[in-house]
Amino acid sequence: MKRLFYLISALLFCLGIVFYKQTPTYNPFDDVFDIDTNQLVECDTIGGMCGFFNFQPKTDKRLKMSYQIFGNNIVAKCFTYAEDTIPIPEKYEHDSYIDSIMKLLIDIEEFNNSLKEFDYVYLDKITEKNVDTYYPKIRIIHKNYIDTTSLYWEVSEEDSTKLIRAIRYFKSKPRIFRNANGGFID
Repeated sequence: MKRLFYLISALLFCLGIVFYKQTPTYNPFDDVFDIDTNQLVECDTIGGMCGFFNFQPKTDKRLKMSYQIFGNNIVAKCFTYAEDTIPIPEKYEHDSYIDSIMKLLIDIEEFNNSLKEFDYVYLDKITEKNVDTYYPKIRIIHKNYIDTTSLYWEVSEEDSTKLIRAIRYFKSKPRIFRNANGGFID
């Protein structure tokens, strides 16, 4: 009887280790992706497309972290840092939005204060060219590791006449193995 108790205890312990998922860290830079998605109940769903959903904790801060979920798995971590809001011009011109983002003045001190809890700081603003379009990027640094974020704009959900200019960071879950079809298996 005692042996059966030890066997069942060992089996339950092993199952606990295999199926254990961590609580959310809300750190967009770490490599913790095996998170219990049931603990994201205090989050707002901020978008869903093609089976992917973005969950963002409720906060009034300018730096907002989110988890991207597919099925019941975390597939990416992101943050958005809202720099400012401007009125949308009556005439839509894509190039004027690009120019607006390129010339965006970033409050580096406040941005660094937001990144401080992750031990990152602003490094510089660069421009990458893709075909005929230039895309502004922000580089941030942690010790000797440099990460790149994107500058972007989106229409405000609260006021559709306003455009939010922001910094966005996106980190995908590392993929390890390839299946027989050449796709990745997590």
